[in-house]
Amino acid sequence: MDAPTEKELIKQFRAGDKYAFVKLIEKYLGLIRYCCKKSVDNEYIIEELVQETIYRALKGLNSFDINRSFKKWLTGIAFITVADYFRHKSKEPLAIKIAVEKENIRKLHQLEDQNSGKSLQDKEIIDVLHAAIEKLPEPKRTFVVLHHIYELPIKDIVKAYPGLEEQKVADHLRKGRKLLYKHLKELM
Repeated sequence: MDAPTEKELIKQFRAGDKYAFVKLIEKYLGLIRYCCKKSVDNEYIIEELVQETIYRALKGLNSFDINRSFKKWLTGIAFITVADYFRHKSKEPLAIKIAVEKENIRKLHQLEDQNSGKSLQDKEIIDVLHAAIEKLPEPKRTFVVLHHIYELPIKDIVKAYPGLEEQKVADHLRKGRKLLYKHLKELM
């Protein structure tokens, strides 16, 4: 018998099978730990962040859109948890630094160099994107990364930032995209 798919496990969890959630988390426990460890070197804090990520995933799984990628959703929760940790410690959130790591950036479409007509190499694309994103002010930077790189819906971002309404996040995203486009044009 084949192992159940993520969708099947989510449906089982929603039907009351709590062990289905354990199976889902076991599959991605290493990934959650990796996401937390990218920014924190204290093992105790890493374990706390992993536990908080699992708790947030458990709370949000009933409202998770089963047609989305569970892995991306869970990774996004881990990065939001790390960002919250730094925000509460009065340090600048590291979500943007985490997001621009090569292994965390989803494949970008090739950008055409308007001056020469040649495609930029992946490394150049990542460097240009990284530089443009770093120019964005907070919280626009964090919201752009969470929404456009990690594909978190606005409603999930709002859950991580109590006191913000969806319209405010949408406004930050709209303004962040405009600024990002401007910065990309300047850098290319």
